[in-house]
Amino acid sequence: MGQYGLSRSPVFKESGDIYETSPFGMRTLGGKTCKHYGVDVVRYVGYNTTATIVAIADGKVTAVKNTVTGVDHRRNLEGNFVTIDHGGGMVTKYFHLKHGSIPASIRVGTTVHKGDTIGYMGNTGDSYGAHLHFQLEQNGQAIDGAPYLRGQKTISTLESDLTVLQQCGVINSPAYWLQTAPKVQYLPELIHNMAVKLQ
Repeated sequence: MGQYGLSRSPVFKESGDIYETSPFGMRTLGGKTCKHYGVDVVRYVGYNTTATIVAIADGKVTAVKNTVTGVDHRRNLEGNFVTIDHGGGMVTKYFHLKHGSIPASIRVGTTVHKGDTIGYMGNTGDSYGAHLHFQLEQNGQAIDGAPYLRGQKTISTLESDLTVLQQCGVINSPAYWLQTAPKVQYLPELIHNMAVKLQ
């Protein structure tokens, strides 16, 4: 097993060793210190870096780029990528995908499900080797995605969070909260945090 102690990460289709090559947070590259808004991971099979990237949770595709043919340190920094909105303020971004690997079915507006293939790990954009830059954002702010890659946390929907609260007797009308929460700032996040604590 890889660095994360997993035979399979929820972002990779195949089993195989998984290593984190650059964590979330401040880092120094080329003598410059800057914030790294994602987690860089690579999956090895023997000496080969190969991996099928899958959606980590259900959601709707909001952005796709599949035209970057190789490394480009000045423009097209993200390389080829897919962005998925999971609802409740949670968004995932998958950068540096292999050119031509994003399926034709993955387009803006497409609904994807957990485990659906969205591309292959590649070396495009501002990249120094085949890897996946996995970026997780909550309400527009980048947060550490490592616990989600390790399977310690999962991205849930507002519906699933409300189900947890109903099962625990905190609420008795999920339909009401499903209508109300999207209209009230921070309420989906509060519901999610309560559901996580109760699970």
